[in-house]
Amino acid sequence: MNAQEKPTVDPLRDALYRDAHAQFLAHQRQPGIALMLSLVATGAGQFYNGERLRGLLLAALYLVGAVATVQYGWPLFLWIPFWIWGMEDARRGARRGNRALLDRLAADVATHQPHA
Repeated sequence: MNAQEKPTVDPLRDALYRDAHAQFLAHQRQPGIALMLSLVATGAGQFYNGERLRGLLLAALYLVGAVATVQYGWPLFLWIPFWIWGMEDARRGARRGNRALLDRLAADVATHQPHA
C-alpha cells in the first residue's frame, strides 16, 4: 500500500466492534471483586462470576470443615484451605469468563454477526 491509498472502511465491521466493546464492558467480571467477595463469604465470588453450582459446593465444603472444627476440635488447616482456594478460584473464574466472552465476541465480529 502506498502513501496515497487509504484502507477500506467497513461500516458494518466498525459497528460490530463498537457493539462487541459495549457487550464486553457490560458483561465482564472484575477478578479483584470476585476475590474480595470470596474473602468475605466463601462461594460468593463464584456466584458473582455466574458459577452458582461451584459456589454452592465450595461454600458447603467450607461449612462442613468449619462445623467439624468447632464440634470436634479438628485443626483449622482442614477448612482454611477451602477459603483460600475459593478466593483464588473466584479470581481465576472471572479471568476465564472474561476470556470466553472475548473469544465469543471476536468470533461474532469475524463472522459479521450482530450480538443478541
